[in-house]
Amino acid sequence: MRNLFLIWLLIIHFGTVNLYGSCLDSLKFKELEDKAVALFEINNDSAELLLKNLEQLCIQCNYEKGLAKCYGQFGVLYKNIGNFPLSLEKFNEAIELYKKLKNEKSVAILHLSLGAVYTHIGDYSTALENIHKTLDFFENSDNSFIKAGAYLTISAIYINNQEYDIADEYIDKAISEYKKIDNTWGICGALLNRGLMFYEQNKYIECIKALKELIVLAEEVNSTFYIPDAYVYIGSSYLNLDNLNNAEEYLLKVLKCNDVNSQVLLEAYIYLGELYYKKGEINKAIDFTQKVISDSKSLNLQGNLQKAYNILAKYYSESGRFKEAYSLKQLSYDLRDSLYNEEKSLQMKKLETIYQVGKKQQKIESLEKENRIKELELQKSHITYVLIIIILVVMTLGIILFIRNGKLKMQHKNIRLEQQLLRVQLNPHFIFNAISAIQHYILKNNPLEAGSYLSNFAKLMRSVLLNSRNELVSLETEIQTLENYLTLQQLRLDGNLKFSLNEKLSFENNEILLPPMLLQPFIENAIEHGILKKIDQSGLIEINFLTRDELLIIEIIDDGIGREAARSINNIKHKSLATEITLNRIKNMKSSYRKNVSLNITDLENYEGKPKGTKVIFELPLIFS
Repeated sequence: MRNLFLIWLLIIHFGTVNLYGSCLDSLKFKELEDKAVALFEINNDSAELLLKNLEQLCIQCNYEKGLAKCYGQFGVLYKNIGNFPLSLEKFNEAIELYKKLKNEKSVAILHLSLGAVYTHIGDYSTALENIHKTLDFFENSDNSFIKAGAYLTISAIYINNQEYDIADEYIDKAISEYKKIDNTWGICGALLNRGLMFYEQNKYIECIKALKELIVLAEEVNSTFYIPDAYVYIGSSYLNLDNLNNAEEYLLKVLKCNDVNSQVLLEAYIYLGELYYKKGEINKAIDFTQKVISDSKSLNLQGNLQKAYNILAKYYSESGRFKEAYSLKQLSYDLRDSLYNEEKSLQMKKLETIYQVGKKQQKIESLEKENRIKELELQKSHITYVLIIIILVVMTLGIILFIRNGKLKMQHKNIRLEQQLLRVQLNPHFIFNAISAIQHYILKNNPLEAGSYLSNFAKLMRSVLLNSRNELVSLETEIQTLENYLTLQQLRLDGNLKFSLNEKLSFENNEILLPPMLLQPFIENAIEHGILKKIDQSGLIEINFLTRDELLIIEIIDDGIGREAARSINNIKHKSLATEITLNRIKNMKSSYRKNVSLNITDLENYEGKPKGTKVIFELPLIFS
């Protein structure tokens, strides 16, 4: 299984740095650290040198926070260039320092870095153990960058274990987190893992597509970090598709990149060897494979070295150099046995360590057992006292809640009774005004038309009496009642009254509920004190129903003489009984529904500033049947 390249830059956030010495302040440290990190993609040797100078300065000043951060950046640098043993060493040194400083957040972040390194070297169980320490710490955090890095590393582990569906889910999770913080660089890393996942499944067309998308995004943010990896696997995909020209183009691009990860470069050499072998250029194939052997020896990458020995033996055999091919095969077998023995030895040491730790633990447990029994006895007595206190507190709270709930029920019952009383007060008032209108109509018109008017009035009275029995009625019913009422007033005024009922609702009017007879007093005031006071006694009433932001908005607009003119005609400040009752109803509605209910009355003016009517606006909470 080839290594998967999940390389992401660890960023650790800190507060103000407290120094133990005077030779280095936080601003100077940050300046030097930023310079070193900026060199990661340009010149690794210069970055390493600058970090070493910064490390010495932190030691001289006894600046432990800065030293811990230096070790963390060393770990990132060595991971990027493929020196995984040194990367692990530095990350662990940083963790120990942060534990000493009780900086749990930085420890959690560095466990993720360890997980990434262990993924590279194939120790997946240790990798997952470290990554989950990070995720446990940041479980309820909104730190999308860290969580995305964890998901991306886990996806690499599942790719290596050929569990591609699970890997794809974690790649999607990582992309989602990176999009939350608009991190294109991180999305590039996710696309690299997706491309490698397709490559492992021999889906070379999909691999090429994903990695070319990565290159476009990386160029948009002027980052070359992932581009060499993309070139390698695009070239290898073309090689597997026998498109040798395109394969050569992309693999040679890797050699032109600056500061290429050593593992990536070795992969490029291996694939170039295979490419030239397919093209029949056996000498070029041998040259590139020898580069793999040389670099693997210098980096102590035994797995790559064993693989390169096998490949070069095949090339020598093809070119007739059988003796050299045999020697290389023998070296390959010896190295394979060595790797197997080394792995077996590591497993034995691990088992021995577990055994020794187990023996020590047994001694500790036997010494602690007696103390634990005594502690349990003390805890038992404490628990008993605590339980008694808890039971008393719960009983007290229960009694208080029971009494409070009874008071609330009684208060709500009183409010409902008051609402019913107000509706009962409103009905006689309305009937008195309506009978006065009939009397006026009988005196003014013939008996037949008066009888028709009386019949319509009877229907209206039936509707009003039925509605007044209910706390709430549908908007559809209320509109029908208002329409009947306005039609009677229109007959009374010989057609001089015009009205319109307009609905702009987001719901059906039979689904919306409101208190009955809430609008009629204001419509009556508009007619009696506004329109009838005009010289021609004619006018228009417009009633609009609309919904907005969970509110039912009702507008009553008339073109009467306005409130000020009406007061001056009567020479007194008119006080409407129906309006006063309605205001009390609104007050009770606020208490009953615990929602805002508002009423606003505005005097309208024309362009000359003269009164031209009144506008009443109700804002009621939306209540549904």
